[in-house]
Amino acid sequence: MRSFEVLRVVKNSLPRAVILENVKGLVTQHPRVFNDIIARLRAMVDPQTGQKAYKVFAKLLNSCDFRLPQRRERVYIVAVKACGKPHDSIVMRWPQPLSPVGLASIIDADSVPLSDYTRYPMPTTKTGRKNVAKMLERLQGWAAARGTRAEMFPVVVDVGSSNLNFGLNVCPTLTRSRTAVRGFWSMQHGRPLRLTEVLRAQGLDPQSLKINVSENQMGAMVSNGFSFLCGGVSTRPPCRQQREVRGKPASARQSASAIAWGRDSVTHG
Repeated sequence: MRSFEVLRVVKNSLPRAVILENVKGLVTQHPRVFNDIIARLRAMVDPQTGQKAYKVFAKLLNSCDFRLPQRRERVYIVAVKACGKPHDSIVMRWPQPLSPVGLASIIDADSVPLSDYTRYPMPTTKTGRKNVAKMLERLQGWAAARGTRAEMFPVVVDVGSSNLNFGLNVCPTLTRSRTAVRGFWSMQHGRPLRLTEVLRAQGLDPQSLKINVSENQMGAMVSNGFSFLCGGVSTRPPCRQQREVRGKPASARQSASAIAWGRDSVTHG
């Protein structure tokens, strides 16, 4: 399995910190595999100290709890190298949920919502048309019940799903196969989500990326990765790499110690 190949690389190189991510089903449907991964990480020995190399933490996080409008439950496994320090001195502070944001936070600024759904532009695929038609019917029901208009509801539909799968003011989980064929449909705009919008839904800034592959390839790759969460998971292990950045500006020290999503969430006593 690819997860065990990653563990082989970790065992051979013993990096200061490791972050692994996988679908929720790793815990709920394959607990033996999950527990085996944790056990293998905890069993690794640092040859320099002769002690267990890593303190290991795991938690299920949902991207929509961290200012990303996407339902994406993933298990995160974080292993922090002890470097000879007592494992009890390594404390993990997982990021706390933040106030939610809606789909408007990822939609391109030049994209104008449809003002009328009377002649709605449908997807080209049969399954896509079926799902969008079902969604339009549901939106009309919501609008009638609330005394408003169907155009008021920000919804993204997975147009390739065999069953109606949608998110209200949030994206369904972006997947590699579906994003590669532009399979997530913004009802308010009558079109698929653009690559720039998919990138933002994963916490990435499109302007900061130099992309040299096709949009479909990029969409598949970014949807197959883990979200750049707004919160805080980082580490400052007392290892040689940390001593090498002493004397540099604070910003450089922070960059060298940060693992992902922020800073000061894993500390040593």
